[in-house]
Amino acid sequence: MGEAPGWSAVHDLGLVYLSLLYGVDLGSDPGESDVVHHKLQAWFPDEAPNRIRGIMDEVMLVFISIYCDLMLETAVVSIRLSMSKSKRFAVLQDLMDIASADGLIVPDEVQFIQQIAHEWDLDQELI
Repeated sequence: MGEAPGWSAVHDLGLVYLSLLYGVDLGSDPGESDVVHHKLQAWFPDEAPNRIRGIMDEVMLVFISIYCDLMLETAVVSIRLSMSKSKRFAVLQDLMDIASADGLIVPDEVQFIQQIAHEWDLDQELI
């Protein structure tokens, strides 16, 4: 996934997860943040938990910057190119888990997930 100095696959996936968490559902629940951390740790078990937290801090700085949209587009493409279809589908499952972690899935979360599915050629799998 688009490995550039200082940016990694963990960053790409973290940015997609955070974009759902904070960019769509402005009333983010602490439980959702825990789910994001758990999901990233599951994808990258060799990364220390403190390193995952540090990466998420770096991703948050990108998320609040003027470059967020461009970086998100790049991360989505990077994930599409580097992950198999089954792994991308697993990431969509993660997004659904994150969206539902607070007990409520809002329409904007559904739209975000559907857009990611479309960009990853997974539209039919969501039906």
